Amino acid sequence: MSILRTSLLSFALFLSISITAQTSWGLDDFLDTNPLLSSRVDAIYNQLSTEERVAQMIITSARKLGKADKTVQQLAADGYIGGVVFLKGSSSSHKSLVNSLDLMAYNAMGHVRNGFR
Repeated sequence: MSILRTSLLSFALFLSISITAQTSWGLDDFLDTNPLLSSRVDAIYNQLSTEERVAQMIITSARKLGKADKTVQQLAADGYIGGVVFLKGSSSSHKSLVNSLDLMAYNAMGHVRNGFR
């Protein structure tokens, strides 16, 4: 369960999503013990289905040496992946895909998951 929780945290951090409206979490918060953060992560994790928990462990590739953007977006929309590794390409093109995945995550989870946004 610890690996799944770490994966969930990594994906949330990767997308630069804030867990509550008033609190932003930085990398140091994930590396140290933070009771408030642990409580919020547990609340979100406990709402995930088995399929969503498994998907958090699956990482796909994107860009020139990976899958096409539309494929990555569809995998994310279907809830089949927990993260993306970018292989070649420009920082601006990577940013564009990250922004679209971030928006998808917010729309899919932001209004449903116990204050997750």
